[in-house]
Amino acid sequence: FRKSATLTAIIFLLCTYTPKAQDTGDVLIHTDSTAQSIRGFGAAFIEFWQPDLTASNVETAFGTGEGQLGFTILRLGINPNPNQWSENLEAAQKAQELGALIFASPWNAPDELLKEKINPGDPDTVAIDKYDEYARHLDDFNTFMEDNGVDIYAISIQNEPDHASTWTGWTAENMVKFLRENAP
Repeated sequence: FRKSATLTAIIFLLCTYTPKAQDTGDVLIHTDSTAQSIRGFGAAFIEFWQPDLTASNVETAFGTGEGQLGFTILRLGINPNPNQWSENLEAAQKAQELGALIFASPWNAPDELLKEKINPGDPDTVAIDKYDEYARHLDDFNTFMEDNGVDIYAISIQNEPDHASTWTGWTAENMVKFLRENAP
């Protein structure tokens, strides 16, 4: 990734905790340290699912006036086709103008970077020998946004990499390999 950008690989682990009868012990709170920080709340603009996020919608979501939600984080989808990156540009610019922190996630890698499937039911995966091209693809998205005045806080490698029934999937081992060889 470009050195001028502050890009962080984000891996979201969402857990649900269900207390059980035996979970009735004391809770210990350490007020001298922080284990987690909440930076804000936000919305996602995945242009291939919701193509019409208007300036008015952005104002409602990220504005802080009467009847507005005051979100502070915007998640963009990274379209596999660079010719369509401009579809979420106006919304990203407006959200940033309203103070939103912006990060981005791809759902699908470009077709030409995918590994050839052995079985038709196998998930799409990025071909290992194309990892450097995939890193360039993500960096190109960042550059496109940067050149158009949008600061991307972080780019994740993949949206929900372990849920690959409808988009590109990654194993933990392949994600580590990609990061080790391409994150700098």
